[in-house]
Amino acid sequence: MGLFDKVKKQLGNAAETAKKAAENLPDSVKEIDTEKTLKGFQKIGADTIQRAKTEGARLYDKAGSTFKKKEITKLIREQDALEIMYYLIASDMTVADEEIEMFDSIGHELDPEYGTYRNDLIARCNAEIGGISDPEEFYDVVFGQVNRAIMNSQNSDEGSIRPTVLLWDLVSIAFAENEYSANENRLIRSVARALGIDASVLKEMESTIQTMMALNKEENILKAADRRYSEVEPFINEIADRKQTIMQNMRALMLD
Repeated sequence: MGLFDKVKKQLGNAAETAKKAAENLPDSVKEIDTEKTLKGFQKIGADTIQRAKTEGARLYDKAGSTFKKKEITKLIREQDALEIMYYLIASDMTVADEEIEMFDSIGHELDPEYGTYRNDLIARCNAEIGGISDPEEFYDVVFGQVNRAIMNSQNSDEGSIRPTVLLWDLVSIAFAENEYSANENRLIRSVARALGIDASVLKEMESTIQTMMALNKEENILKAADRRYSEVEPFINEIADRKQTIMQNMRALMLD
């Protein structure tokens, strides 16, 4: 699976919770939101896609200048990256099914051998944090283990994962259950700093997933509306174009 396909898949996974929420809305709420959505898209006008493309070009240029300021050459080893992801999941002292599902999906994409050591990796991480009840002490241990994993990769020449791709994976996992906890936010920012990634890049990643989730919600409200498909089809197609542009921009950001 190529990186572009991976980005597309992860954006879809991160938006799944929002999709289910839209499908479960009461009919009365759907109708109100549909009217608002249609009027909103009518105000957007035909220049929406052009503005998205312009923003994409700005983002690409911004990313390029950011990485030129501080070039990142060290790649992250697969198992180190997966340990960091698991500690992120556990950082709020809960492990959600949605997060583990995305963690496994990413693991299989990163390493064909993932299934052979998956349980051992999780057990090893749990052994480090098990039995700690104090939230601050728990986070301190998680933070220490994440730093250890980063240092392991910095001292190795066996890495294959770009730091920006790891950061994207972490943000995707953080949004998997549609709730970005304070500890997840805190830990991801620490990882970005340790990897030398500019804060503006992280903000763009967070904004991208939030935008995609919002677009998926709007799309599902439109599809659930009690209207002929021909009435809502232009707006659904416009959403699809916007999502495509956003995904291309994110791919450029990670690969620049």
